Amino acid sequence: MNFDSSEIYAMKAQLEEIGYANDEQFLGMTTFKHRVDDIIQDLSDAGLTRPLEHEAKFYPEVGNVYWIYDPDLSTREQAFELTSKWVKDTSEKVQENE
Repeated sequence: MNFDSSEIYAMKAQLEEIGYANDEQFLGMTTFKHRVDDIIQDLSDAGLTRPLEHEAKFYPEVGNVYWIYDPDLSTREQAFELTSKWVKDTSEKVQENE
């Protein structure tokens, strides 16, 4: 495996459950931006046999967010919605802590 197996297995479990995982939840932005093929290979090595897609978008509140999703469980639009919800929730938590 290219990455920490416990993190890959946790990401695999989330992808199997909701079909979505982002860079802030697992492995970080640099890994998702530059090594997404290695992430997908590790997930495959861990036994994930589902198809995966990846996307990215800039959000002024948090910067770039990268994600992987299973198009059979989460449509592209649903993946965008999950990302936007994650950004909103994260931004609210930061504001509460200021």
